[in-house]
Amino acid sequence: MNYADLRRICILFDVADYEHIVPLVDELLADGKNVIAWTYAARGVIAKDYPAYYNVISDRDLTFCYFPKKYLMNRYLGYPADLLIDLCYTPHILNEYLVAVSPALYRLGLKTADPLWYDLIVDISGQEKEEMEKNAASVLFYLKSLRVK
Repeated sequence: MNYADLRRICILFDVADYEHIVPLVDELLADGKNVIAWTYAARGVIAKDYPAYYNVISDRDLTFCYFPKKYLMNRYLGYPADLLIDLCYTPHILNEYLVAVSPALYRLGLKTADPLWYDLIVDISGQEKEEMEKNAASVLFYLKSLRVK
């Protein structure tokens, strides 16, 4: 599979990085990809402030143990992505769970303590979290350059 073969892409990101994720999502959309992005926001973020292809998960969408409620999981699992891109810096049990159960054919993430669930990890060690836009651009560069057998 190469970049041209990717049709559906799912992105996980930290809500604080929204403005830095937008250029990546816009470029993927411009390339004809079907993109859906997921984030978790504990409080104070209104989901309707985001475009329709951004999903904001709030505490009311989670169970007592911070797992997604059934309706949310049905929506998440009902999107059979070709690629999952995990751009989360902040460790959270919800994010780890979404990566683990993702129906995506391939999973790409930033350097993480637990690489078990990923097919490709982009090493961003030495880079600051504030450089998320640069990191997202690096992910896109690798995607366009990579050929997976």
